[in-house]
Amino acid sequence: MNARFFVNPFFLYILIFLSVLLLYSLEWSYLQPSLSIDLTIFFISTFVFGLIFFVLYNNIKENYKINGLSSDRIIWLILIFGALVEFAYQGAIPFLEIMRGRDFKYNLFGVPVFHVFFLPYISAVGILSFYKFLILRKKSRLYIFLFSLLFVVLIFNRGAILFILISAFFVYLKLKKNISIRKMVITFFFILFLL
Repeated sequence: MNARFFVNPFFLYILIFLSVLLLYSLEWSYLQPSLSIDLTIFFISTFVFGLIFFVLYNNIKENYKINGLSSDRIIWLILIFGALVEFAYQGAIPFLEIMRGRDFKYNLFGVPVFHVFFLPYISAVGILSFYKFLILRKKSRLYIFLFSLLFVVLIFNRGAILFILISAFFVYLKLKKNISIRKMVITFFFILFLL
């Protein structure tokens, strides 16, 4: 299996949610409700769309120049603009509010609709930038990865933090030549077990 699968956000979406659904089906708690038909249809349809976008994503060649601007500059403009919009709308930075001991509902953070698109974008860009940093050793890509990680820490989104860190871990493992896919999958389930 090629390393590009592990840096494809659509593959990661399918892998992670299939793993979650597998664990959920074990019914380890009596508190969790059973999956409704609507939710099951939703997951199946997003998996189908994820597979379609997975194939499209892998067939698209990266364009390093867009209208004379480097892709790094465009990525930075999108990331900084999106982060500023999110924090301006909220009027606070959740992590700082929590550290000050204030009652802050961090799970309601973000601009409606915009946040739903921006958070996956910044997560995917961060993971891809980490991959490119390991391949190209360009520090600018490492800074993009660190910025995406800093953003999810500041908004106190533990799920996104874990997603980025686990994905970066898999990218790192895959780029090591002596590690097998089997070892990666075992490590993944071991991390899930620890969580």
